[in-house]
Amino acid sequence: MNNVLSDTRISAYLTCPRKHFWRYEVELIPKEKSESRRFGSAWARAMEARWNGQGYDDALAAALPNNVDLDPMACGTVASMLAAYYKFYGTEDAQLVQQIYPEVSFDYQLPGSRTFRIKGKIDALSQLHDGRVVLWEHKTSGEDIGPDSDYWMRLRFNGQVL
Repeated sequence: MNNVLSDTRISAYLTCPRKHFWRYEVELIPKEKSESRRFGSAWARAMEARWNGQGYDDALAAALPNNVDLDPMACGTVASMLAAYYKFYGTEDAQLVQQIYPEVSFDYQLPGSRTFRIKGKIDALSQLHDGRVVLWEHKTSGEDIGPDSDYWMRLRFNGQVL
């Protein structure tokens, strides 16, 4: 039995126990990443470049290298979202960061369990100039995120964010 728990695994079980069984117990794995996962990876590369002090053009180049496996619409969406992100947030918050550790993996024994482990990745962990340690989590969504949307309520209870 696979004894490693991740947010993705727990979400799969809560969504569909059969999906969980085939993916995590039988270990039937898709050959390719889904379009949404490839999009999320592109966004993570863009954010890493931004946190490392790079401007929009360099962050976009990091997000969408020449061999990127995204359709043209998704590439345009990444470029537009990134432009909006730079316009809205600028680079001021990136300048507050003294050091950034993108894609930090963790793996530890589940407290109170002799069997299960918790495993995952944090989008970024950083230390600010004043010494505080900050955890960054970036989310992308194709859903409505307007003020009347239930997205924000669900995000508060998202296992990965928690």
